[in-house]
Amino acid sequence: MKKNTFWKIISAHGIEIPPIQRDYAQGRETTKAKKVRTSFLNSIFTSLRTNKQLSLDFVYGKIYGIRNEEEHRRNKQAIQSLINSVRDYALTIDLNIENIEVAEKSKEQSELIYLIPLDGQQRLTTLFLIHWYIAKRIGGNRGIETLKKFRYKTRKSSTACLNLLTDHDTKLSFLKEEVQSNLRQGSFYKEIIDLEFFSNSWLSDPTVQAMLNMLQAIHYRAQDLTKEELEGFWSSLTESDLLKFDFLDLQDLNLSDDLYVKMNARGKELSSFENFKAWLFGKIEEDKWLDGKRWDDDYRSKFDIEWNDVFWNAKGANTFHIDEAYYRFFKRLILIDITKYSKISGTSFLRNDKDTTDLLLDDKENVDFDFENYYSELTQNPTLKEGKINALIRHRLTSYFNTIDKYSKFSRELELADNEENIYFKQFWFTIQSKTTWIDLIRNYITLSFIEHNGERLSENNLFKDYSRVMLNLFNNQTFDSALLYKNAFYDITLINQYLKTNNCDIYNWLENIDRGKNIVFTDDQLNEEIRKWALIKDDIDSGNEVLWIDLISKAESHTCWKGKIQFLLNISNGDKEKFQRYYQKIAPLFNFEILDHKEKLLQRALLTHRNYFDKKNSDTYYLLKSDISTYRARRENWLGFLSKNNASEIYALISETEYNYKNVEDSLRKIISNYIDSNSLDVFIAQPIENIEFHKLYIYCESLFEYGESKFIKLEKGKYAYQLNKTSTGGYFNDVILEFIKNHYFADDKHVKINRTTGWVNSPSIEVGNRFVKVVPSQNKIIVTEDDNTVYESTTIKEIVEYVKA
Repeated sequence: MKKNTFWKIISAHGIEIPPIQRDYAQGRETTKAKKVRTSFLNSIFTSLRTNKQLSLDFVYGKIYGIRNEEEHRRNKQAIQSLINSVRDYALTIDLNIENIEVAEKSKEQSELIYLIPLDGQQRLTTLFLIHWYIAKRIGGNRGIETLKKFRYKTRKSSTACLNLLTDHDTKLSFLKEEVQSNLRQGSFYKEIIDLEFFSNSWLSDPTVQAMLNMLQAIHYRAQDLTKEELEGFWSSLTESDLLKFDFLDLQDLNLSDDLYVKMNARGKELSSFENFKAWLFGKIEEDKWLDGKRWDDDYRSKFDIEWNDVFWNAKGANTFHIDEAYYRFFKRLILIDITKYSKISGTSFLRNDKDTTDLLLDDKENVDFDFENYYSELTQNPTLKEGKINALIRHRLTSYFNTIDKYSKFSRELELADNEENIYFKQFWFTIQSKTTWIDLIRNYITLSFIEHNGERLSENNLFKDYSRVMLNLFNNQTFDSALLYKNAFYDITLINQYLKTNNCDIYNWLENIDRGKNIVFTDDQLNEEIRKWALIKDDIDSGNEVLWIDLISKAESHTCWKGKIQFLLNISNGDKEKFQRYYQKIAPLFNFEILDHKEKLLQRALLTHRNYFDKKNSDTYYLLKSDISTYRARRENWLGFLSKNNASEIYALISETEYNYKNVEDSLRKIISNYIDSNSLDVFIAQPIENIEFHKLYIYCESLFEYGESKFIKLEKGKYAYQLNKTSTGGYFNDVILEFIKNHYFADDKHVKINRTTGWVNSPSIEVGNRFVKVVPSQNKIIVTEDDNTVYESTTIKEIVEYVKA
């Protein structure tokens, strides 16, 4: 690594921007580019005025053109030999070729050497433009011959424009002018494009456009400077290391050209990450946010190489940009810390914190978070304590850097400890494949916090695997739906990992020593379950048992419907491994999503052959249970809740039936349902008075009844007549279960028989047959048929109504 300046590089080698590089961007007129341009020019001109040295970060590249003399000699001999062979062959066919000697190119051509930058193109181009501007202002074409060695190979128009600018005959007036908000309206800009040999077609080149904008911005900045001041600036630029950067010649490291592709996988736009990085590096170096030696000797180079590789290795096969992933990583870390230190009103963020967190959560590429402005507002707000300000970003930087550094060192250990979790973690933190949501952020913070506090211990036997299992069980069985819960989750996960580090212990030690007097974000119910599991697991330690509780429990916990909540299995097995294994084997297939969501509603109808399992919300409201297992709330309010409410006896009765076979769940459930229908004739069932019909049994005979309604709520009239609600109340549409049964079971394909659902409890659903309507009248325990609002038929049984409609 060498300290260098623009002038030293271009004097010794020349600089060439190759075709693969993106266009020059610092001169663009976007908000982002303006911010970077203003900040960069401020820093440079402040350094020139104050003579205070400015570090311009790293420049990576390869120096091409240094000739390998031995290879050159061999090439020369080979070409001369080829020419001699052609000449000898020509003589055999009566042709004559005059003697041809292979000569050297001119010294000027052969010794021309160029730096091809991998990273630093934007800064180098801006530095060229500043050098050019000052050289032309001073006059006499000082340094212009050297500046000609700065070349762009991205487009011919870029090359032509640079040739014009560095032509000795190009003269400009550099008149003072009013500052315009639109750089293209500037007089200096217009003077350049009005030059005799300037082609208007060049303005279609984004690099040319950006260069002209930057030159106008430089002119605004320097137009009031005297020639004497400019002479001093020129001396500082060309004779000192005032504006220095660390130059790494990758040729010296024998690095392959794929690194070039990696480090230029940044897209054409000036990215949000580049803005953030420029601001962050400025804070670190100018405001001493980090220990200078640690930054210079360690973190600085890792930021662009080792940590860069973490994101590069995690990206998808068809992804060629990593800036956005790198940027999201820091946004998410800062979002977590902002949440930890936020003020909560009730269960919600205060307005300022909500606006900030919403912006950080937004993953859209056109949404930028202004870290510079945010931090500036924090430090200027007298109501904020210094401790909070320091905790946000500045004093957490070492932790951020240490965390990614630990992952880069111990990712293999994480993969070996729990490869599935490693894949999930890597995808969330180091790619753009996962959206930033509170739930995913909390879930992935579980692993991140472990790496931050205990990353060195990843190789310890089962330490992380046990931690991850317990913590994900706690996470998966809590609802996180408010700012208060988000804050407490991050806070408690941090405390748990600090406890593991301080006590050099595992997660089970933490479980045994929980202070139950303190509130914790995870539910008491799940904490008690984890403690109960640990008691069983602990009994197996050093027991020599072939079958271990940890294996049985882990397998059951992985069920997609249960996700760690298996209290019902622990209850019915009562500490007996054989029973636990047997019950799991039989019950687990019933709660696979394919069965819960089966179009024939096999599990639901089989359960109904035993009794009405519908969840009773109050005396006249039932809930059918949905097959949704996407969130804890969905699982808790549906089938997981069913199992957790001491309903395992219902399942036990079902799996105890002789027809039940866990190896062929579908067919065995069909057999159970078929046996019930065979033993309970539908004709006999519908022939009884409707006041005696148990509404839930209609679902056994007609699975399509389960389909109606978003809410899956059932409202009862007189405790027996059921109405399915589309919403959660009769204010929305609802149907009559008896009429729905008649239509779906007997007239499903008959277009002349229509079902009418209705809104408002006083309005009755009906079946429409021509100009007649069939309605249930609960107050009279009968079904009537009306025509022109007159009753033309009535009955107390479904059977007679069906026969009437058919007739």
